[in-house]
Amino acid sequence: MDFDLSGFRADENKVYLKDILTELTKHELLTLAKTHCMKRYSHLKKDALISYISEYILRSDVMMNYFLCMNDREIEYLRMARDYGGIIEDAEPEAFAFLIEGGYAGFTRNLTFAIPEDVLYVFDSFDCQKFEERRQRTVLIGDYSHVANYLYGVTPPIRVVKIFNRYEAKKTDWQEVVGVYQTLCRYRCDFAYLDYFFVDYSFVKNYNDVLDVQGRFPYYIPTQDQIRWWSEFGFSPESADLMTLYRFLTQMLWVDEDLASEACYVLEQNMRVGCQLKDLRGELDKLGIAGQSRRQEAALDRILNMLYKHSRMIIYRGFTPEEVLRNHWS
Repeated sequence: MDFDLSGFRADENKVYLKDILTELTKHELLTLAKTHCMKRYSHLKKDALISYISEYILRSDVMMNYFLCMNDREIEYLRMARDYGGIIEDAEPEAFAFLIEGGYAGFTRNLTFAIPEDVLYVFDSFDCQKFEERRQRTVLIGDYSHVANYLYGVTPPIRVVKIFNRYEAKKTDWQEVVGVYQTLCRYRCDFAYLDYFFVDYSFVKNYNDVLDVQGRFPYYIPTQDQIRWWSEFGFSPESADLMTLYRFLTQMLWVDEDLASEACYVLEQNMRVGCQLKDLRGELDKLGIAGQSRRQEAALDRILNMLYKHSRMIIYRGFTPEEVLRNHWS
């Protein structure tokens, strides 16, 4: 990886965690305590809350579990910041967003962005080869679990095991996959563990209905390249049709970029769960998006048709409508 070191500098004036927490509002502190699943904190005044949070999140076990959830880019930036004393100028927010959310980085009173000295001290105490191997393993199994959740919505952990063991040399098992979920679930997970299923948060109240709709559809097995793409970018590698739609909306229909992005997001979410082709036009109508001529309307219909046919849907356990028709499962 290439990193820009120009924003890092050593500083004799050390920054500590309480310096960062002091700059947060009471509401932000309460949110931070909730993020770490702390208990018995809501009645505390601000100064007491700062001390309570600081003492808790500086515990080695708490910090280790949080840092195990960091991806490769985030951990590299953390180590780079440590090498430069933790004081960071011109910080890239996305690089440190996870640390900020956990309370482990932020701004001081003089608007200096820093990773506090005491945070780095505790991190040093467990940052070793064993920790790094465990972190990489946690992230890897987590990636497979999140891809399975994206495809199926309701996933038996053994399905994650089977996909993982198809591609990875060091095999896993049900117990390890569930254990990784328990590490990730507090901080970086978009599904719950209910009745021995991983269940997308959207379906917690009705996941049995999802299973009924899925019926006897087999599970789509993603390729290793698809899994890597999903893990890196957060969306299906088959999203080329979605980009075609975005370009058409902005370049041919002159739709505002923000509105076009919103439209693509809404359609992607609808298709991910499962919908009818006509529903896509209905969603665009709600947003006030339509062609200005018959030619534009016909072109928009063609793009939506391609997008629909190639979208992986939870109701089909990750298969696309085109694949369902091809295999005569409908």
